This record gives sequence, C-alpha cells and structure tokens, in this order.
Amino acid sequence: MRNRRFAALATALGFFAGCGGGDRPEPRSGMPETGTAQARSTATPPPGRAPERLPTGVAAAIRTPGFPLAIAFGHGSAWVSTHRATTLYRIDPRSNRVEAEIDVGRESCGRIEVTADAVWVVACEDGPSARVDPSSNQVVETTESGALPPVKAGGDLWQVLAGHNILARIDPATMATTARIPLGPLPGMPLVAFGAIWIPTTDGIHRIDVHTGKARTVRLGETDTDILLARAAGAIWVANGLDGVLWRVSPQGRAIRTSLQARPPSLFYDIGLAAGRGHLFLRSGDTRVWEVDPRTETIVARHHATGAGGHVAIGFGSLWAANAGDDSVWRIRLR
Repeated sequence: MRNRRFAALATALGFFAGCGGGDRPEPRSGMPETGTAQARSTATPPPGRAPERLPTGVAAAIRTPGFPLAIAFGHGSAWVSTHRATTLYRIDPRSNRVEAEIDVGRESCGRIEVTADAVWVVACEDGPSARVDPSSNQVVETTESGALPPVKAGGDLWQVLAGHNILARIDPATMATTARIPLGPLPGMPLVAFGAIWIPTTDGIHRIDVHTGKARTVRLGETDTDILLARAAGAIWVANGLDGVLWRVSPQGRAIRTSLQARPPSLFYDIGLAAGRGHLFLRSGDTRVWEVDPRTETIVARHHATGAGGHVAIGFGSLWAANAGDDSVWRIRLR
C-alpha cells in the first residue's frame, strides 16, 4: 500500500515551488477517500470583495472565508488555504476573482506546495496532506497520517514523517526508503536550498546534506512550532514567532541574529515571511508587512495588511497577504 502511494507520488513530482498555522484547531474527522471527486468548483466564481476604500497600494481585496492562511502560485493561479475551514481557494490573477473552491477535507496548518502537476495542502496536527490535480480541481490523493508532501532534491525523494519526527530518504527508482533521519519535535515543511534540506522544528532548524545525508541542527534559542523559512541573498532567513527576531543562516548552517525584530500578529504565533524581487517580505503586527533589503538588513518599504495575521507571498508582480481575521486576501502593488 505504501509503495503504491509512493509510486504515485513519484510520477506527480516536479520541482517544488515554494508552515504554520497559528492556533491549530483540532482536525476534523472524515477525510475523503483517495481518488474520489471532492472538489467543489464554482461554475460562476464569486467576485472579489472590494471594500469602499482600500489602503494606498492595495489593488484588490478578495473574499476567502475560513481564516485564510497560506498562499502559493502555479498553474496560472494563486492558491489560498484556510485554517478554520477545509477550503482551498483558486484565484484567477487576471480578474482577482475566486474561480474554484476545493474541499481538501481538513484544516490547513502549513505551506501550500506546488509541483509540475499538483498542488499539495498540508493538514493540521497529524492529518494527511492532500494532493490536488489543478487540471480538474479535484483531490486525487492523500498521504498517510502525519506525512508531509515529499520534495525532490539530489536525485532522491525526501518526506517528513511528522508523526514520527523522521525524514525519510526514498530512492525514486525503487520507491524504497534508504535512510531515516531523526528530527526534532513537530517538524515542519522542508525548504530545499544550497544542496541541503532545511526543516524547522521546535529545537531548531535541521540541515540535511542531500548528497551525504549528514544532519546538523542550527540552534536559534527558544522557538515556536511553526517557523517559516525563506531563501534570499545567499542565505536562509528565519522568522521566530516567539520574539519576532529575524535570523540569517549561512548555507553551511551558521546562524546570525539580525537587528530586525517584528511584532508577532495577535492571531498567529508564526510570522509571515517570503522572498521575491531581491527582497524579503516580513509580516509585523496586525496591519503591516515590511519589505526588507536582505543585503543591508534595512526596511525599505512598509505595506498595508489587516486581519491580525496570515502568510505573505510574491507572485504575478504583486505582494499577496492573507488576512486571517478578515477572511480576505489582499493583492498589493509593488514599486
């Protein structure tokens, strides 16, 4: 059963495009059976909600009920997961309208991962991750409980088994597990960069060399359970939701505390963090997103947000902010 699941995953994998979920509700029961049609596509998409007055720079406000959390891009669309509902929204960036609502069966607590032919949504707690076929807007597969979506690096597949605090290394030719690497508690979604896999846990960031499999832990002091990672300016960047401190980590795993300290949003203990256009975008407090030059570690612009928390992302020439408490996503112009 596991081999069949991994074989299907292997055929679906392309290169991943770039977790958290602040208050983590209890997951709902009744995950739909794999392979059945679970999408709820809107034949006539609901229009994006446009308040009478939007702050300067906000191009569109798009209604996304369910406590929107994460944002990703691919297959000509923006994708938004929800933390207090089971909906994955598909947004047309040309019209800024929701074109499909897909029921993925569980609330989301992590990043959305986009591959060449799939969109993955990470469930809360030890729930299974759901694979959505973007050609049909259907959930076509789920992982075993506690397994995060696999990533491709160094010629192998790598999958975090969060329920066991293990990273599995898988030979894509045979789908056999060739190594099981111990991780710290509550591992999150990995980031592949600089010849390594970087995995946030509550005891630090685990760096695993994709060629040798050698692991080391990058300590950042006390951390929370949902640390977000980004790659920019030749380094890995980490936003610690407990104190708001932004850390810079070298490709070799040397951590340097920067002078930047954001204010964690009131509804989340993770801090939205994204990289794009040569800059970092860091959520600070309930109503601001900082745009940071990573080379000088200075704030070069401040953008509006609302809703007391949510992730941020860069795509289609814009900054996108999930406004969890406002049930909306804002598309923000960049200079």
